[in-house]
Amino acid sequence: MSNDISLTVRIPKDLNTELTKLAKELGVTKVNLLRFAIHLFLSEKPTELTFPDTSSEDRFRFVFNTNQVTYNLLVKASEKYDQPINSILNSISVLALEHYSKYL
Repeated sequence: MSNDISLTVRIPKDLNTELTKLAKELGVTKVNLLRFAIHLFLSEKPTELTFPDTSSEDRFRFVFNTNQVTYNLLVKASEKYDQPINSILNSISVLALEHYSKYL
């Protein structure tokens, strides 16, 4: 399945720095790390998401390429929590840091 859906994502710069570092240490790309986390936290073992206020933080913007299955998980979570997909990805990013850091 190809990654033919592109989303522009904005996350706090410090979160981006931590994700990039973690992905490098794990030997994967940041986008792949987030894809894994989406599937882990939204389908395999659904997790309750929290949404910290990040509106005033300096943001880093990147393109998140994904496939239809992953995008559908994001859309369902967006509807469930009544939050934009960007907020869902921010929340998933925090969970990914917490979860995958323990493997280092």
